[in-house]
Formats: sequence, C-alpha cells, structure tokens
Amino acid sequence: MKVHIAQHCENAPKKKLVLKLTILWASGNVPEMGAYLADELEWDNVGQTHCKGKTNFLKEVEALTKSKVAELRITSIITHGKSAAVYGEMKMMDGTALAFSDLYEFTSASASILKSVTSFRIHL
Repeated sequence: MKVHIAQHCENAPKKKLVLKLTILWASGNVPEMGAYLADELEWDNVGQTHCKGKTNFLKEVEALTKSKVAELRITSIITHGKSAAVYGEMKMMDGTALAFSDLYEFTSASASILKSVTSFRIHL
C-alpha cells in the first residue's frame, strides 16, 4: 500500500497516533489495531452500520478490509484534547476510490485508547 501524508500531519504526538491508527485500519492490521481500542468502543459508520464493543468493531474492520487499499492519502489530521479527526482518500485495488473522515474520541486527552469512532465514507 502506498501512503501519502501531508507534512503537517506528523507534528504532534496525538497526530502521530491518529496517523498510525489510520494506516493500521487501511492496511487491515486488526491485531495491532486492537491494542488501541477500549473494550466498550462504539463505532458509528454513518449511514452504514453502528456497533458496540471492541470485538464487534474488529470484526467489522476485518470484513471491510477484504477490499485491499492500494493507495492511502492523508490530507489532514486535527487534534484537540481527547478528540481527533482525520481526512483523506483511499484508492482500492479494484479501482474504486473513496473519501473518508474519521472522528476519534480517546478515553482522555493523554490516552492512546479509543473510546469512540464516527466514520464518514463517500465513494468517488
């Protein structure tokens, strides 16, 4: 998978963490991603699905990543306190593309454990 990262996306520890999580997610690295998730994690994939619990989330991610990402472009990462947002585009191996935005809420401002994720996906 090719990864393109805007320069300003790596200039703070929380941004680096969000970048790592985004790459893990896009690459389908479910085992490593699980280390950053609260057991009671909630995921709202707006207009698609809603799930509760780390195990359910990882099953959903695993199912979604069967369509392999060929290229990941991260345009922006914004962090403040225990919240973060990432925006970018993915081009899939099958030629389809989508724009995405994920809104992350961590368990605290200093934590690396995700409490909730709200995702927006638009096919291009």
